[in-house]
Amino acid sequence: MTGGIAICRPACFQTLKAFPPLAIGGLLVIFSISSSFPAAGFETVRLNLEAAEGALWRAHGVFIELNWRGDEHAELRVEIDRLELPLPIDPLAKIRLTCPQAAIESTQIVCNGGSLALKNTLLDQPQLGVAFRYGVTEGTLTFALQDGHVGGGTMRLEGHLAGQEWDVRVVASDLSAERLSEMLRAHLLWLQGYTVLQGNLSTMARASGGGSSPSRIQAQGRVTALTFDGQSAGQDVDGQFEMTLERGEAGWRGQGETVLTHGLLYIEPGIHVGAVSPGFTLEVREGPLRMNVVAEWDGKAQTLNLSHALLDHPGVVHAEGTALVLLDREVPVQMVRLRATQARLGPLYEAYLQPLLLGTSFNALDVTGVVEVDAVVESGNLSEIHLGLEHVDLHDKKGRFGIADVNGSFAYSSRSDPREGRLQWTSANIYRLEFGAGELVTLTQNRALQTVEVAFIPLLDGGLRIDKLFYQHAASDGVGLEVGGVLTPISLEAFCRVMGWPILSGKLSGIIPGINYRAKTLTINGKVLARVFDGDVVVNDLTIADLFGTVPILDTDIDFKNLDLEPLTHAFSFGRTEGRLSGAVHQLRMEDWQPVSFEARLYTPEGDHSRHRISQRAVDNLTSLGGGGASTAVSRTFLGVFKEFSYDRLGLSCRLSNGVCEMGGVAPADGGYYIVKRGFLPPWIDVKGFNREVDWTVLVGRLKAITQGGQPLIQ
Repeated sequence: MTGGIAICRPACFQTLKAFPPLAIGGLLVIFSISSSFPAAGFETVRLNLEAAEGALWRAHGVFIELNWRGDEHAELRVEIDRLELPLPIDPLAKIRLTCPQAAIESTQIVCNGGSLALKNTLLDQPQLGVAFRYGVTEGTLTFALQDGHVGGGTMRLEGHLAGQEWDVRVVASDLSAERLSEMLRAHLLWLQGYTVLQGNLSTMARASGGGSSPSRIQAQGRVTALTFDGQSAGQDVDGQFEMTLERGEAGWRGQGETVLTHGLLYIEPGIHVGAVSPGFTLEVREGPLRMNVVAEWDGKAQTLNLSHALLDHPGVVHAEGTALVLLDREVPVQMVRLRATQARLGPLYEAYLQPLLLGTSFNALDVTGVVEVDAVVESGNLSEIHLGLEHVDLHDKKGRFGIADVNGSFAYSSRSDPREGRLQWTSANIYRLEFGAGELVTLTQNRALQTVEVAFIPLLDGGLRIDKLFYQHAASDGVGLEVGGVLTPISLEAFCRVMGWPILSGKLSGIIPGINYRAKTLTINGKVLARVFDGDVVVNDLTIADLFGTVPILDTDIDFKNLDLEPLTHAFSFGRTEGRLSGAVHQLRMEDWQPVSFEARLYTPEGDHSRHRISQRAVDNLTSLGGGGASTAVSRTFLGVFKEFSYDRLGLSCRLSNGVCEMGGVAPADGGYYIVKRGFLPPWIDVKGFNREVDWTVLVGRLKAITQGGQPLIQ
């Protein structure tokens, strides 16, 4: 610092220049020495400094004056034009400190009832009360700034400095959260994108340490009617909070608690689940919502140890747990232990589970019931879980799956000791298929789960017998599920009615050697047999990718063998036709249950010696599908005279690709293909198709018109 010092008698004034650099403590020592000046006849001491600075501050234009009043008391006046503090705190200007009755002794300087005026936009009023004591011998400073008006409320700042050690405490009462946020935003001390609309804040914060490093930080306070908006948001929030941080040899240890007594919070913590950044809605329901955490941070080891965490959300869930996070590992979350009780699935799903399930097949559920959870996660993988369920209902809002009134227990474990689970339910569904009541008894160990009893699940007038259910989590390709059993015969008529299809007669059954579910793909190994229309329909090697996703993809081959055409054409209102029919739909691909590609061929089987007759209506419908016409040995005028015709063979093929069906028949014909080849006895008929390429949507429209009894449009 540079400037000058003046010591004045009543009738004289003397200036000493070239004052050496000193800290503020040194200045106070000078004034403590000046306690002997009155005996020498000095009544006023003045000090002018161009600049003075410390480790964390720099002052410009410093003026200090002492006016002796007798009895070791003096009037102290300090003026500073500009005081620069560490960023982001803006510089303070026009600081005026006055202490009318400063007690100046050889061992201490004490000021009580002083005042401080400064120009700063954080203050509602520029005037504060000041008191301090400087211990000359020990070099300590104790101070208090009081009666400060900030953000519509009051503030008090207290502190104690002893060498490198310091302890500072601030108390603020009834601050307007809106006004406070505006002032902090002006000083770049506010999070961008956040707006406070209303609310009050009262708080106490205390920090202590040595040098520029804090060793202990405490804070507590309360908010009332707080409403704010931004990435996270709150509405009419009342609550209290407190926290403590302490520095140790390796890092920090802290604990904190928040209690919400009213209102609603929406929190986006900044985590990512896949491509989604979830947000959680916390609403006070049946009592105060309490969150408590105790944690330790080791900076050298990059380790966060959450030794205790508690969430008590009355009406939703009570949960406690621990966690260990190693930030330098490829999988940071090394260990999580969680126990949740009194969990009501409806509000629990809405507040805590649904945000984590966005982008999955379980992001839109209706759930009710009560569940208890014990779970352990190791190295990012679920290693153990036990569920207790009471009257749980779970239904997908899109109608893809559901289960009702689930009771019992479920267990999954990576440990070698076996654990049993037993679940019962009253009904379930996969899309339109409704299953009846069932029970599943399982055994788990070594990351595997399997049934220990045969389970029978009713389906329409038959059922699904599960002889084998095996689940295992493998690190290489994720979860795997295998199911084996028998589909006992069910009425095809009832099945078609449920699915909304044209009513067919017959039975649907099959032996299922294995149903696998892995990597979101369902695979049925082997064949599913349907005995319909006195023939066989066989579904081979069916796979469904993303079964419960937004766009399921189905791939399979289907073979038809020796179907009786008379009941088949009657069921679809196609027009009476007699004979047998075989065929296949190979390389069938459906996306969102709509065909996008296949190679289909339907034909009269070789060696079919049944009676071959086709009605006038069936002829018209086949003609509409092929975009062709009919010819007979007699004139077109007399076609209407005959109700049916004989044929040798019939057939139709379609190769679907890119929305276009490439059509074919049983044999080539001039300019087209034969759909029906004439029989050996009159009245006979040939039906030809001439359109080689037909738009798939147009073809589907014609089929719907035929099966619904309408008149197809031929263009």
